[in-house]
Formats: sequence, C-alpha cells, structure tokens
Amino acid sequence: MTVNARGESAIKSDILRDRRQYYVKEVKAPLLKSLVRCTQKGNKLFERVFLLWDVLMIVRSIYRYPEPTRDNVKKKMNHILFDIWDEFFEKDTNTHKTALFKAIRRILACEIEHDSHYSQRFTWFLKKLTDKYISGEWPPLEPWCPVDYWDDPVKEKELEKVTLEFKRYLTINGRPFHEVET
Repeated sequence: MTVNARGESAIKSDILRDRRQYYVKEVKAPLLKSLVRCTQKGNKLFERVFLLWDVLMIVRSIYRYPEPTRDNVKKKMNHILFDIWDEFFEKDTNTHKTALFKAIRRILACEIEHDSHYSQRFTWFLKKLTDKYISGEWPPLEPWCPVDYWDDPVKEKELEKVTLEFKRYLTINGRPFHEVET
C-alpha cells in the first residue's frame, strides 16, 4: 500500500487534498443531486427524459471516482471489504450485474477511505443489521442460497440435500413419490 508523507492513502490524498474541489463540485454534488431527483420522478414524458439525464450523471460521477485497489487504500475496513468483494466476484456468475456491483464497490471504498461521515454511518448500519441478524429478526440465508447465478459447491450440495428431502415428503394420493409408477 502506498501512502504519502502524511500517512494518507493515495485515494484519500487525491480526494481530500489534490483535487478536493473537483470531487466536491464535479463528482459528489451531481451524484447526490441525481440520486435524490431519481426518487422524485413521476411518469410524465419530460420527467422520464430528466430521469435519463440523472442516470447519466450518476454513471458519470461514479466513474470519476478513482479505482480503489488494495495498494491505494489504507483503512482496514476497505481491505476487509476487498476480501469479501473478491469472494463475491468469484462466486457471482451473473455478468449482466457485475458493472453495478463494481460501481457500488467503487463508491463504497472511496467514501470509506476518505470520509469518516460515511464510514461511521456504514459501520453503524452494519452493526444494526448484525444485531437484527443475531436476534433472529433478519431471516438467515438458507444454505442453498443464493440459488441463481451463484457458483458455490457448498450451495450445490445443500440444494441437492433439500431436493432429496422434498422428494421424500412429496406424495401422490398418500403414497411417497418415489413409489408411484408413472
């Protein structure tokens, strides 16, 4: 990992010092404005045209963020997230959604790296979600999930087990499915 004389990561130094005004005016402001406006659009033709414009501004803003890598970020949170993202991209086989998830990773990593406002709120949100998961309020992921577009041998074994269990209890006129001749 590369750090500057202040001990900052390359991304933090770039966003907060080298090109701060650029990121404030040309990246974050249009991104936030467009995200908020997208939630307020109606169904009229001119509103749809503005929605397309806002989507274009969102995409443009996302790709103005530097590409985060293990070498240009310093925070341990980001290195942990990179481990999780790497595993995610190994298992996720839906190539149509890859760009979306990489855009999410890009924004999240850059914001966590340079802005404690967002990193603290992300950690708070993660803690609350973890509490809900541990308490049982957030339903656990079934062992065979995610089902579609997911390459994981553990999931495949669990799916086979569930399918066999289902067939065992499946009956036709009260007789087990495997005993019925078709």
